[in-house]
Amino acid sequence: MRFKYLLKWLFILSSFCTFASDNLVESTQSKIDHLYQRINEAIEIESDSINVLYISLGQTYASQNKYDSAYKYYDISLKIAHETNDTLQLALINKIIGSFYYDYENYTEAFNYYQESYNLYSELNNPIGISSLASNLGEINRLTGNYRKALKYYFSAIPVNEAYKNYSNLSINHNNVGLTYAHLQNYDSAFYHLKLGERIAVKHDITKSLNHVLNSLGTYYMLINKLDSSYYYFSLAMGQSKRHNMLFQIKENSKGLSQFFDKTGNTDSAYFYHKVFKEYNDSILNNTNLMRMGLLMVKSKLDNERRIERVEQSRKELFYFIFVISVLSITVIILLLLLNQRNKTRHSLLKAEHLSLEKKYLNNELTNFALHISQNNHLLEEIKQSLKLIELSSDNKDQISELKLKLSTGLSNSQNKKMLEQQVDEQHREFIQYLQSKHQSLTKSELKLCSMLKLNLSTKDIAAINKVSPQAVKVARYRLRKKLQLQSDILIGDYLNTLHKD
Repeated sequence: MRFKYLLKWLFILSSFCTFASDNLVESTQSKIDHLYQRINEAIEIESDSINVLYISLGQTYASQNKYDSAYKYYDISLKIAHETNDTLQLALINKIIGSFYYDYENYTEAFNYYQESYNLYSELNNPIGISSLASNLGEINRLTGNYRKALKYYFSAIPVNEAYKNYSNLSINHNNVGLTYAHLQNYDSAFYHLKLGERIAVKHDITKSLNHVLNSLGTYYMLINKLDSSYYYFSLAMGQSKRHNMLFQIKENSKGLSQFFDKTGNTDSAYFYHKVFKEYNDSILNNTNLMRMGLLMVKSKLDNERRIERVEQSRKELFYFIFVISVLSITVIILLLLLNQRNKTRHSLLKAEHLSLEKKYLNNELTNFALHISQNNHLLEEIKQSLKLIELSSDNKDQISELKLKLSTGLSNSQNKKMLEQQVDEQHREFIQYLQSKHQSLTKSELKLCSMLKLNLSTKDIAAINKVSPQAVKVARYRLRKKLQLQSDILIGDYLNTLHKD
């Protein structure tokens, strides 16, 4: 029976690895709908099966980068596991949440969840779980500079991965041991483990593990100044990353090649690969920032829900107390019911006030973000114009032209603007739908202008964000006023703010 239970959870874990790639069979949204339906029908299902559904739902939302929803369902599954005191489920869920924090580089929280999972797997005497968590704990210790402790965890994982023939993890184990020894300047041991990791990955055709090892070998040879070998392994790793479209590996390989060319004095190639690294790193960083924002929001929401649950529990206990003493005094019952009604009213008012403050906070954040983009673009444009004046009286025209090119690149970068537009669209979705139904002649650009005006942005700021002249914004506002049929003494922003409360 215990063996079947373990097989069940191993199947769940393996399904996570392929869950996001199943789009050829059905869409992700249909999976979410199906999981919701299963949960709603799960009245008589065992608690561990319901937990599987919640974890699957969390994994699905995570694959869509909806990290607030993902964490919400992870938290529910953790709560169920605590209520049922299921050690195996607790170990698994703590590991998943630890990986969630690890992905957005909150190593302190990741370590706490990994450590709890490690302790639970140790309590169950589960060697595969212990080995997996030892690798994770070793990696966090390595990344935070605790190299001796990292080696201790890595070496405890290696025998288990050898015994269970988990060659992918085994290759990564030796790679990480090699990198750790390189940090400790024990280059002989570093070389031994890196080459061992390479042999395992090549023998068992493990592409991702092999790329990690090749990149690490490039770093190792660069540290010991064998530059020909360093370039060979960095180039090999980059070629493999591009063939298999491994984006994270391309970022790491570009970083290594940039450092290599910088060390050899080839500044053009160093700058080229640094640009490649920065592009991929910025993309990953934006995703990480989304994770942080989503997690902060959902944690705040869950804390509020728990506070409400505690209030509700207290209220139930109060009702029970009233029921017990009701036989003693009807007057006391009436007074307590009135008190309870007042508490409910206060709770509703507090909840409404909280929602109002939350909306106001989000609007302020969007306004501040928009003003930051505006000020940044103003500053870059002023610097660019100043350089034009200096260029007329300076002999360093080539250097000034290069600076102007970089400033133009900064001015043309639309990443922040896209992020602002996405957040504004999400925050003002209901407002835009209502406005569009009331004024059907409004164009898409005019609807975006309405969203900017609703944030109380000035004509100058709107022009800077969209990189157009203030006169163009004034013309657009004039056309918008005509379409909205506003009298001359009514401001557009005032009209929009009173039109519909989203």
